[in-house]
Amino acid sequence: MEKQEADLVRDYEKLEFVCKIKDLEILQEKKIVEKFRTENEELKKVQGEKTQQVNRLKSEVDELKTEKEKLKLENTEARKTENETKKEIKEKTENRDERKRKSLLMAGFFAQMNNRVKEAINIFSEALTMETDNEETALLHVLRAEANAATEKPPNMDIVLDYSKAIEKGIEGWKAFMLRGRLLVKLGIFHVALRDFETVKIKKSENFLKIIEDTKALQKQWEDKGH
Repeated sequence: MEKQEADLVRDYEKLEFVCKIKDLEILQEKKIVEKFRTENEELKKVQGEKTQQVNRLKSEVDELKTEKEKLKLENTEARKTENETKKEIKEKTENRDERKRKSLLMAGFFAQMNNRVKEAINIFSEALTMETDNEETALLHVLRAEANAATEKPPNMDIVLDYSKAIEKGIEGWKAFMLRGRLLVKLGIFHVALRDFETVKIKKSENFLKIIEDTKALQKQWEDKGH
């Protein structure tokens, strides 16, 4: 009987020890679970904060994009308005200059018709300082050359240069070549004059052929005299 009681006591103690071990294991597991839960909550909290930061950054980027598009649109509108203003100013300036050129052209014609050649020369010179198209520029050079030729001065290079400018600007017809050639003959520049007359010779006129022959003869006379 005593042995049985001793065995029971020993078994109880063993059971109690095992229960304590189990309690410790359960407590340890609870601590681990609690620690995991705490760490998980902290991770969730950090992740939530990072998500908020990312969303906030995305929102700021979207705002910046919107502001950029707005500024781009404003700049486009500003450039458009600026270009329209410049175009309007340019058109007004061109219209004003065109009216002034036409007035100068008519005034120069009137002065030349009334034998006020010096006044006509000044008027045509003023008109030539203004920007214009090639056709009108060529006409002004011819008119100034004719006005200069009507003065009592001997032939000079100013007239030749005006005819040259008229030809350069594309004036049509043979008159400018013919007149420049005659002036060059008077100035003794025969080789250039002959080139102008050769240009005119396409007319196949006997008169032009005679002018060329006379120019060559005059050139020979000048060379024989040592000029």
